Amino acid sequence: MLSLLAIAFTFGLVIFLHELGHFFVAKKKKIKVENFSFGFGPEIYGREFAGTRYSLRLVPLGGMVKMKGELLEEKKGEADEFLSQPWYSRIAVVAAGPLMNYFLAIFIFAAVVYFWGIPKVSTEPVIGEIVAGMPADEAGLKPGDRILKIGEKKITLWEEAAKIIHQSPGKKLELEISRKGEPFHLSVTPKFEEKQKIGLIGITPEVKTIKLGLLNSLLKGVEQVIFWTVFTFAYLGRSLVKLTAPELAGPVGIAQVVAQTAKTGWQNFLYLLGLISTGVAIFNFLPIPMLDGGHILFSLWEGVTKKPLTKQKMKMANALGLAIILTIFLLATYNDLVRLLVGGLKR
Repeated sequence: MLSLLAIAFTFGLVIFLHELGHFFVAKKKKIKVENFSFGFGPEIYGREFAGTRYSLRLVPLGGMVKMKGELLEEKKGEADEFLSQPWYSRIAVVAAGPLMNYFLAIFIFAAVVYFWGIPKVSTEPVIGEIVAGMPADEAGLKPGDRILKIGEKKITLWEEAAKIIHQSPGKKLELEISRKGEPFHLSVTPKFEEKQKIGLIGITPEVKTIKLGLLNSLLKGVEQVIFWTVFTFAYLGRSLVKLTAPELAGPVGIAQVVAQTAKTGWQNFLYLLGLISTGVAIFNFLPIPMLDGGHILFSLWEGVTKKPLTKQKMKMANALGLAIILTIFLLATYNDLVRLLVGGLKR
């Protein structure tokens, strides 16, 4: 039940707010919104107000905005139609959806930082974690131990201890350790790590949680959105250059991750929600016909050339866009099912 509620909440919130962005700006631009619904499928309850039918539908996984004259075959040239608006007004309406997803992601990331803080690796020579089976584990070191000395060298920073260990593969090191205020000595021999060509004993530094104020949390939220946007476009760019299919997750895969993450606590679940909202914004901004990015591209074309695409060219572009979207959907779904099958076989 928790998994189902988490999936419904995630898809419902992310998609509904996306559509809400379109709705608000369309209303602001005096475009008639014929239908605005929460969910999809059969209508459970509906009511008409100021020319718009507001409805609640059976499947609570998103929302829908139907504007007057948003399709070529519906256009009559009336002032309150979507396609009758200036190109820049249409861009504002279309961009409002993914921008709303970005705002949601910023708010969620900021909330996670504000309430749970951010991890920061300590510079102090205090052990955070021990890798099982490594020399530190075998020597008896424990999380929370402070390294006071290595040989005759007094240690005040983590980097100092790391440097000596990295330079001493196979060499026995004498450590002075403080555990709960009590000093003691032990010996440890760093293991040679072939890839990095350094010595390791299997310890990591202590990670502390730092709380930030409201303004700094919001700035961190913006920073996270920018980071994941740049990271995603860079990844897609590398895949395009190398002519390799990017690793994609579709609704099935996303639902599976949401269900699993919801069981780990609010912090992880909310962070994932922010990632999904960012992903929806990025996907919709892609310059593919049928997506918001495609509509923006067509409107920009009209703004530059001073004439819209012909109906024939628009239909061809939309057919191409639909084919691309279906291909992406099928590829993502195939990847999802393969991951599910492989995971099932491993269990």
